[in-house]
Amino acid sequence: MDSKKKLPVVAAAVFALLLAVLVSLTPRAALAGTPSWCGSASYDANSEDLRTIRMSKDIHELVPAIANALCTPSADIDPHRAEIDALRLQLGPQLGMGDADWADAAAWIKTNDRSIKAALSTKDLAQLTPLDQYQAISRGFDDAADPLYATDVLDQHLTETGRLAFIDWCLKNDSVARADGDVSKWAVCWPDVEKLNAAKIFAEVRGDGAHDGVAKMWLRFHVYDLPAVMKTVADRKAALIKKDDVYGKVFDVAAKARAEWAKGVGANAKLLALALTMDGGAFFHSRKLLDGCQAKTADALATAISTIPAKAFIGMHDDREMSKKGFAESAAPLLINVPAVNVAGIAYAECQPTTATSDYLKAFLQNVPGARGPRNFALGAVMGETFTFDDMNAGKMEFPRFGGRPYARSGGTIMSSGGVVKSVKPEKDALTVALEKTTVKQEDCVKEHHSNHLSRIRSDGVIEYEMICDKTAIVTHDTTWTDFHINPAQAKLLKPGVVFSALYHGTLADVIAIWPNKAAKTPSIVLGAAIK
Repeated sequence: MDSKKKLPVVAAAVFALLLAVLVSLTPRAALAGTPSWCGSASYDANSEDLRTIRMSKDIHELVPAIANALCTPSADIDPHRAEIDALRLQLGPQLGMGDADWADAAAWIKTNDRSIKAALSTKDLAQLTPLDQYQAISRGFDDAADPLYATDVLDQHLTETGRLAFIDWCLKNDSVARADGDVSKWAVCWPDVEKLNAAKIFAEVRGDGAHDGVAKMWLRFHVYDLPAVMKTVADRKAALIKKDDVYGKVFDVAAKARAEWAKGVGANAKLLALALTMDGGAFFHSRKLLDGCQAKTADALATAISTIPAKAFIGMHDDREMSKKGFAESAAPLLINVPAVNVAGIAYAECQPTTATSDYLKAFLQNVPGARGPRNFALGAVMGETFTFDDMNAGKMEFPRFGGRPYARSGGTIMSSGGVVKSVKPEKDALTVALEKTTVKQEDCVKEHHSNHLSRIRSDGVIEYEMICDKTAIVTHDTTWTDFHINPAQAKLLKPGVVFSALYHGTLADVIAIWPNKAAKTPSIVLGAAIK
């Protein structure tokens, strides 16, 4: 896109020649009447419109003034129609407008609400029109997605108009405190900036039958204004890199990550199609889109996890005393940082949002940009890299916030528990699983007495005195967890002798890992996937 705006300044001699050519080619009867693109609405141009046409150099003022003048049937306008139409023909290409597109300009002048606010035309994310995509990315799906996530959701079907919405987010100055505050955001989206094609946007806008002329004109003007903004940011980027070439490495890391995503999970069309449908179900709260998703998402998650070698889980297990991280908390970073697992985990969480497994996935998915698309993956790569800038006062790099994901979760810390299965008893709505007995020996006080030293006065007025131990001994304590109530769908996993790790969500727990016996160092099953 040319960053220099070509405003309509025409010398008198050139204008006269253009007017003569137009008059020779255009029937006078047509020039004397209003164009067909005006439609049936009534228009009332006045001297101010004519003054704008003669004096203004602002295309935002000229286009509505021209449309209003040409659509007004007036003897005062008729003598000027040829020269006004000549100016229209000069300006139209700058906004990608052919003759028929001026109907949008006619609609523009008939309303004071000059924006793009129409509802999305479909719940099928793959079938969103270009203007649908612009709205979905810039405003979110029912406030359920940020621009970064929404763009990646649509990546396989992204239109140029949708890309424009993402670039709007990218170029917005979020950091006024420091010149390099938006560098990480620019790095993530710079390939989109370089790809942006105004001609494609104009063609998409013209062909979008789901939205009105006002919305189309708004976008045309927006595209016309964008080069100046893009140049400002490009100049800031160049100045930073010239000052310190480490800034250039930030862009390199992001570009490499985007390419890595495209060759990896980005090539898994089946998984991405499933994730797209689940995103649609979550965004639009659609039962139809989520219908029958349980088996599909569970299989997709298991397939992705099965690529992780068993040795990666060595040392991860539940601790009865909870003195260190349990299996769930230890395994989560490993799981969500595998791109295919990340995408499949999102799909699973959206499909089955009320299960313990889903709660577990959401708790950790929401903490990272993830791998739903190349942009989020690039942000994660930049956040994971250490950049040492020449300026010792530069401080840590700032990153754009990511949120509003359809798998957001609130709640306490995720903690798993489990043990060796002693017995499994099917109940009405759950499996009651009893564990083999566990004990711990520790030195306890077995004989004691109170001194006459005050310890505290309780809120109910009772006085407590210092306790002094007279004798200690080694005592064996029963540390066996109480019986578990497990999701009955997981009955095949639980047999006497196996070790399991489970998570509760409400009153029912899901098994997240299985070890074949108490001597096993690595799990054989993780979230339904066979691990080898």
